Amino acid sequence: LPGLGDCMAWSADGRFLIIGGNFHQILELDVESGQMTTLADYGTHTRVLCCSTDGNRVISGHGDGSVRFWNRVDQSVKSLHLHETELRALTLTADEKIGISGDESGRQAMWFTDPAARIGILHQPRRHAKHRYELSPQTVFCAGGGKMLRLSDGEGSNVLVRSWTLSPAPSSQVMPRF
Repeated sequence: LPGLGDCMAWSADGRFLIIGGNFHQILELDVESGQMTTLADYGTHTRVLCCSTDGNRVISGHGDGSVRFWNRVDQSVKSLHLHETELRALTLTADEKIGISGDESGRQAMWFTDPAARIGILHQPRRHAKHRYELSPQTVFCAGGGKMLRLSDGEGSNVLVRSWTLSPAPSSQVMPRF
């Protein structure tokens, strides 16, 4: 690798390993042949990655606070600037239509994947708050036929569930702790 590989994601079929890091590129390793190719050269540190299940898209989060969408079919790249600090996590809903990203300040943003478009900010931490969390498919899920998004945050008796109605316009509601 040309630098430090900070993040990796497998393609759904297991044939490719997608690698990002401080070398400002997203690389693809063909596991069978060992050949490494450059998918994208973004000019910024790649912090987190995920691949679509159809293998046609790589979604990445960067040190400049952007979320970028690389399309394998037409080689196009789209970018959303949703954060003011480095991204630390991102995940997609099971149907891959909506993504959530989180930065080092604890800000969480929600966005559509295709076409790439901002939905809104889910959580904006208080100034100087130290909030570390992890986003994963187990903590983000759709309900109500894809019309409701729920995010669970916390552990044990301190779980907080936030719900957002996705149709007709996103709205936020904080559910009581249980």
